[in-house]
Amino acid sequence: MNIFDAFPVLAVVAVLTATNVIADCDVKSGTGLALTGHAYSSFPVRDFEQCYERCKADEPKCHSLNYHGDHMRCDLNNSTRTLHPEFVVEKPLSVYFESRYRVSVGSQRFVAGRTCEDILSREHSAVDGFYWLNSNGNEDPYVTFCNMTNGGGGGHLPS
Repeated sequence: MNIFDAFPVLAVVAVLTATNVIADCDVKSGTGLALTGHAYSSFPVRDFEQCYERCKADEPKCHSLNYHGDHMRCDLNNSTRTLHPEFVVEKPLSVYFESRYRVSVGSQRFVAGRTCEDILSREHSAVDGFYWLNSNGNEDPYVTFCNMTNGGGGGHLPS
């Protein structure tokens, strides 16, 4: 058996290994799926674990990953299927994995939201409190109170 004959077997083993990892996690992930249109980096990897470690190391930018077992490639995504279910496609030998270590939008200066409504739409479990905002992406982020119980009201620059 040459290396090319073994490739399909290795791809299936890699996907099955990833499936076992996903089964142990409380995340919105799945086999046979991929998020399209949101990859900010794509590169070859030896296995799912290497792809996962790259995503984890690139927090908070990496929100999810696609591992393509048939091509041994990894896509790091800057969004999730929770936010963009319309971009999820079926890919038989791929694994979609949503990062459980992702930093919540608005919780830190370097992941400031644009508005309180923006934070609430991206972080469905957001509660009333103080959040980091950067309304146009070019200014210095600031902290303000967001009333999430009324749909994300507030968020004005403090005087």
